[in-house]
Amino acid sequence: MFKQLLCKIFSDQCQLTSLKLDITKSFNSIHQCLNLQSHLEPNTISKSCCLTLRRLCIHIDHKCFLEHLIEHTPNLEQLSVHFRNFLINNDHPDSDTQALIISNGNWFNKISKLKCFKLKSCVRNDLEFAYLKWLLNNVNHVKKLEIHLYSEDIGRSFIDANFIREYCLPDHIINLKDFRFYMFAKCQLSLNDTEKIINSFKINSFFIDHQWTNVKCFYDENISYQHIFSSNFDKYQYFDHLLNYRYILNDLLDPQHIKINFDPSLYSFFEQFNELCPNAFCITIDTECSDERSEMLATLFTVGQRNLNNIQFVNITKLQFGSCHRRSTRM
Repeated sequence: MFKQLLCKIFSDQCQLTSLKLDITKSFNSIHQCLNLQSHLEPNTISKSCCLTLRRLCIHIDHKCFLEHLIEHTPNLEQLSVHFRNFLINNDHPDSDTQALIISNGNWFNKISKLKCFKLKSCVRNDLEFAYLKWLLNNVNHVKKLEIHLYSEDIGRSFIDANFIREYCLPDHIINLKDFRFYMFAKCQLSLNDTEKIINSFKINSFFIDHQWTNVKCFYDENISYQHIFSSNFDKYQYFDHLLNYRYILNDLLDPQHIKINFDPSLYSFFEQFNELCPNAFCITIDTECSDERSEMLATLFTVGQRNLNNIQFVNITKLQFGSCHRRSTRM
């Protein structure tokens, strides 16, 4: 039933111009449904396209859905793709992906009107970085490109200008004017390394020519993760201030949701919260581990003038207590 609905959405029976679609946690057969549709008789293939769709945001588990999708959305102008976990799912043999990468295909003839492409995913290994590069080369005609990546093992010492140029941009830049990226990767850095990484963009001729030299880089010593992103990412611009607070779980994958390990000095942080976290609408305070922590938390609501009830949160609509997980690949 759901497969039939998806096929209708991406056919001439649909008149949508904008769509947000989440098919994560669904069977592989759901992700394959558009591939089955492409096996129609030649004279019916033209009818399987949604000619009106201009803006699409999809959350998926399997890359095959994206690869088949472009056959059915020829007038797409904005495409945002969120992989729930990894770029390449274990259900697909590595040999299939390697063969696809070697094919050096280009999607210009399929989605020639695409102007903006956004990708969010977790990348584990060299094969997935190679697939990422293949994907970016397929959309090298876009004007705006936005990349959000998480990696537990980049296989290198750290991420700098050379890394971004090699793995996070198309080989040939045609129309690209606006490039934004954020990467969150496990590695070992020193203060000197951080300065070198920032300077690597300022001395790289490619980034100088495109005026993409303004980059921010921070290192979270508590969990050994490097954060590096374009300074034009407004929602990340306050992150450097948050590093001063040891109890903040620094996960930029969701800057609207601030996760906090409980600490007796939380009240002073909350007093500055509106300034430090202007984009956040949800706070989760980790209260696990001990009864003592729960009792200390209660004092935030009861002790004299330093009472959490007196804090006026401007944008916060949800306050949660419980377990905080440091990382989620769902972005």
